[in-house]
Amino acid sequence: MQKAREWPSLLAVAAALIAGACHYSNDVIPQDSDALAQLLTANINNSAFRAQASVSASYKNEVLTVMGGDGDAQRVTITLYNIDRSGSWPRTFRLDLPGVSNVGFAQYTEPYSLTSYRFYSTAAARGVGSVTITAFSPTKVEGTFSFVAQLTEGVGAVLVNVTDGMFAAPVK
Repeated sequence: MQKAREWPSLLAVAAALIAGACHYSNDVIPQDSDALAQLLTANINNSAFRAQASVSASYKNEVLTVMGGDGDAQRVTITLYNIDRSGSWPRTFRLDLPGVSNVGFAQYTEPYSLTSYRFYSTAAARGVGSVTITAFSPTKVEGTFSFVAQLTEGVGAVLVNVTDGMFAAPVK
Protein backbone atom coordinates (compact mmCIF):
# COMPACT_ATOMS: atom_id res chain seq x y z
CA MET A 1 0.00 0.00 0.00
CA GLN A 2 2.90 2.33 0.71
CA LYS A 3 4.23 1.90 -2.89
CA ALA A 4 0.87 2.88 -4.43
CA ARG A 5 0.97 6.18 -2.56
CA GLU A 6 4.45 6.95 -3.93
CA TRP A 7 3.42 6.72 -7.62
CA PRO A 8 1.71 10.11 -7.81
CA SER A 9 4.79 11.75 -6.28
CA LEU A 10 7.14 9.93 -8.65
CA LEU A 11 5.00 10.91 -11.65
CA ALA A 12 5.02 14.55 -10.57
CA VAL A 13 8.83 14.52 -10.21
CA ALA A 14 9.22 12.84 -13.63
CA ALA A 15 6.91 15.37 -15.29
CA ALA A 16 8.85 18.25 -13.73
CA LEU A 17 12.15 16.83 -14.97
CA ILE A 18 10.80 16.35 -18.50
CA ALA A 19 9.28 19.84 -18.58
CA GLY A 20 12.56 21.35 -17.35
CA ALA A 21 14.53 19.53 -20.04
CA CYS A 22 12.23 20.76 -22.82
CA HIS A 23 12.90 24.48 -22.81
CA TYR A 24 10.37 26.53 -24.77
CA SER A 25 10.82 30.17 -25.56
CA ASN A 26 8.64 32.76 -27.22
CA ASP A 27 11.76 34.57 -28.43
CA VAL A 28 12.06 34.88 -32.18
CA ILE A 29 15.11 33.10 -33.53
CA PRO A 30 17.08 35.55 -35.67
CA GLN A 31 17.33 34.35 -39.24
CA ASP A 32 19.07 35.66 -42.32
CA SER A 33 16.19 37.57 -43.91
CA ASP A 34 18.14 38.00 -47.17
CA ALA A 35 18.25 34.23 -47.66
CA LEU A 36 14.55 33.84 -46.88
CA ALA A 37 13.23 36.80 -48.87
CA GLN A 38 11.67 35.16 -51.92
CA LEU A 39 8.05 36.12 -52.37
CA LEU A 40 5.84 37.48 -55.13
CA THR A 41 2.07 37.40 -54.71
CA ALA A 42 -0.87 39.27 -56.25
CA ASN A 43 -4.52 39.02 -57.18
CA ILE A 44 -4.85 38.66 -60.94
CA ASN A 45 -8.39 39.30 -62.15
CA ASN A 46 -9.54 38.48 -58.60
CA SER A 47 -7.67 35.13 -58.50
CA ALA A 48 -4.78 34.56 -56.11
CA PHE A 49 -1.35 34.27 -57.71
CA ARG A 50 1.77 33.12 -55.88
CA ALA A 51 5.11 32.73 -57.61
CA GLN A 52 6.29 29.28 -56.58
CA ALA A 53 8.70 28.25 -59.31
CA SER A 54 10.96 31.31 -59.20
CA VAL A 55 11.32 34.77 -57.69
CA SER A 56 14.30 36.93 -58.58
CA ALA A 57 15.52 40.50 -58.83
CA SER A 58 18.38 42.03 -60.78
CA TYR A 59 19.87 45.50 -60.55
CA LYS A 60 22.39 46.78 -63.09
CA ASN A 61 23.05 50.24 -64.55
CA GLU A 62 20.17 51.70 -62.49
CA VAL A 63 17.65 49.24 -63.97
CA LEU A 64 15.73 47.10 -61.47
CA THR A 65 13.81 44.04 -62.67
CA VAL A 66 11.72 41.86 -60.35
CA MET A 67 10.22 38.62 -61.70
CA GLY A 68 8.12 35.86 -60.25
CA GLY A 69 6.60 32.82 -61.92
CA ASP A 70 4.57 29.81 -60.97
CA GLY A 71 4.75 26.27 -62.30
CA ASP A 72 1.96 26.93 -64.84
CA ALA A 73 3.95 29.50 -66.88
CA GLN A 74 2.23 32.52 -65.34
CA ARG A 75 4.74 35.31 -64.69
CA VAL A 76 4.75 38.86 -63.34
CA THR A 77 7.66 41.11 -64.34
CA ILE A 78 8.28 44.66 -63.15
CA THR A 79 11.07 46.75 -64.68
CA LEU A 80 12.06 50.21 -63.39
CA TYR A 81 14.55 52.58 -65.06
CA ASN A 82 16.87 55.22 -63.57
CA ILE A 83 16.58 53.80 -60.05
CA ASP A 84 19.25 55.02 -57.65
CA ARG A 85 19.52 52.58 -54.75
CA SER A 86 20.90 55.25 -52.40
CA GLY A 87 18.61 57.43 -50.35
CA SER A 88 15.64 56.63 -48.18
CA TRP A 89 12.72 54.28 -48.80
CA PRO A 90 9.79 53.92 -49.47
CA ARG A 91 9.53 55.47 -52.92
CA THR A 92 6.68 55.07 -55.43
CA PHE A 93 7.16 54.82 -59.19
CA ARG A 94 4.55 54.97 -61.94
CA LEU A 95 4.31 52.22 -64.52
CA ASP A 96 2.51 54.20 -67.20
CA LEU A 97 4.61 57.15 -68.37
CA PRO A 98 6.77 56.19 -71.34
CA GLY A 99 9.81 58.38 -71.90
CA VAL A 100 9.86 59.94 -68.40
CA SER A 101 12.69 59.28 -65.93
CA ASN A 102 12.16 57.03 -62.90
CA VAL A 103 9.45 54.99 -64.51
CA GLY A 104 9.08 51.55 -65.95
CA PHE A 105 6.57 48.97 -66.95
CA ALA A 106 4.89 45.81 -65.71
CA GLN A 107 4.07 42.70 -67.65
CA TYR A 108 1.90 39.67 -66.98
CA THR A 109 2.36 36.47 -69.00
CA GLU A 110 -0.12 33.60 -69.06
CA PRO A 111 -0.32 30.37 -71.07
CA TYR A 112 -2.71 30.59 -74.01
CA SER A 113 -2.35 27.07 -75.39
CA LEU A 114 0.17 24.27 -75.10
CA THR A 115 2.68 26.17 -77.20
CA SER A 116 1.82 29.86 -76.91
CA TYR A 117 1.43 32.62 -74.34
CA ARG A 118 -0.46 35.88 -73.91
CA PHE A 119 1.48 38.96 -72.88
CA TYR A 120 -0.15 41.91 -71.11
CA SER A 121 1.89 45.08 -70.57
CA THR A 122 1.71 48.63 -69.25
CA ALA A 123 4.49 49.68 -71.69
CA ALA A 124 3.82 52.00 -74.64
CA ALA A 125 0.80 53.56 -72.91
CA ARG A 126 -1.03 50.22 -72.78
CA GLY A 127 -1.86 50.41 -69.09
CA VAL A 128 -1.48 52.13 -65.74
CA GLY A 129 -0.01 51.18 -62.41
CA SER A 130 2.51 51.84 -59.70
CA VAL A 131 5.13 50.08 -57.62
CA THR A 132 6.31 51.16 -54.18
CA ILE A 133 9.77 50.01 -53.19
CA THR A 134 9.71 49.75 -49.39
CA ALA A 135 13.29 48.48 -48.90
CA PHE A 136 16.25 48.28 -51.27
CA SER A 137 19.76 47.20 -50.30
CA PRO A 138 22.64 45.63 -52.22
CA THR A 139 21.26 42.20 -51.27
CA LYS A 140 17.45 42.51 -51.26
CA VAL A 141 14.47 44.46 -52.54
CA GLU A 142 10.91 44.56 -51.16
CA GLY A 143 7.77 46.35 -52.25
CA THR A 144 4.15 46.43 -53.34
CA PHE A 145 2.52 46.91 -56.73
CA SER A 146 -0.69 47.07 -58.73
CA PHE A 147 -1.39 47.62 -62.41
CA VAL A 148 -3.88 47.24 -65.23
CA ALA A 149 -2.24 46.02 -68.43
CA GLN A 150 -3.48 45.50 -71.97
CA LEU A 151 -2.95 42.48 -74.20
CA THR A 152 0.01 43.31 -76.45
CA GLU A 153 -1.34 41.69 -79.61
CA GLY A 154 -4.69 41.45 -81.32
CA VAL A 155 -7.49 43.94 -81.52
CA GLY A 156 -9.59 45.35 -78.73
CA ALA A 157 -8.78 46.24 -75.19
CA VAL A 158 -8.30 42.89 -73.44
CA LEU A 159 -7.13 43.82 -69.96
CA VAL A 160 -5.66 42.11 -66.93
CA ASN A 161 -6.14 43.66 -63.47
CA VAL A 162 -3.30 42.96 -61.01
CA THR A 163 -3.93 44.15 -57.44
CA ASP A 164 -2.53 43.70 -53.93
CA GLY A 165 0.90 42.71 -55.24
CA MET A 166 3.82 42.15 -52.86
CA PHE A 167 7.39 41.06 -53.48
CA ALA A 168 10.58 40.34 -51.60
CA ALA A 169 13.59 39.02 -53.49
CA PRO A 170 17.34 38.73 -53.25
CA VAL A 171 19.12 41.10 -55.66
CA LYS A 172 21.62 39.62 -58.09
